Amino acid sequence: AYPPNLNISEYPIGFAIDKILRDDEGIFWITEPSLADGSTVGFTKFNPATNQTETFPIPDGQSFSVSPFGEVIFSRGRIWGVDCVAGSIKAFVTTTGQIETFPFDEVCNDGVSTLAAQADGLIYSAVYGRAALNVVKADGSTAVLSPPAGYSGFLNLSSNSQGQVTAIVFNEDGTTLGLAILNHNGEFEVYHSYQPGGEDEV
Repeated sequence: AYPPNLNISEYPIGFAIDKILRDDEGIFWITEPSLADGSTVGFTKFNPATNQTETFPIPDGQSFSVSPFGEVIFSRGRIWGVDCVAGSIKAFVTTTGQIETFPFDEVCNDGVSTLAAQADGLIYSAVYGRAALNVVKADGSTAVLSPPAGYSGFLNLSSNSQGQVTAIVFNEDGTTLGLAILNHNGEFEVYHSYQPGGEDEV
């Protein structure tokens, strides 16, 4: 049973929902998947204060495809996702409805990637189990970061409400994991290491 003070509201959308996220103004954005191949055919903007929706189809000649294991995040007025098929990080610009594309040599491993946004607007994407961490800078330029010294690759990536980016990294034989934080120089520093299943596992 639900708690007595809990109010639940339902809002019919009219299509299958793939992913949903909330922007900085409390507006919800919903990705609508293609029933044929799972790619995103459009975005629906939902304002819970007015119950109004607005639909933004993907422009002709452009694409925005996120794997079932991928994620989407909101930053700098854009919805970001990793397109494994196109080999790029993509951004849907919510003010124009256009797609921005940032290609990289490697963006996914078996359809898995993670995304995080830093407070200064940089977008980070870790290729699961690989040594590549892709970066899209605020000016649109790109870069690729390597794991911290003594580690071979990235497993996960996240950012907190203050925009501090952290990562889980692993060593070459997988016996040691590390918790790493992005420092002011744009490099990851390991602040805690542990062995999976050990007493110091967190």
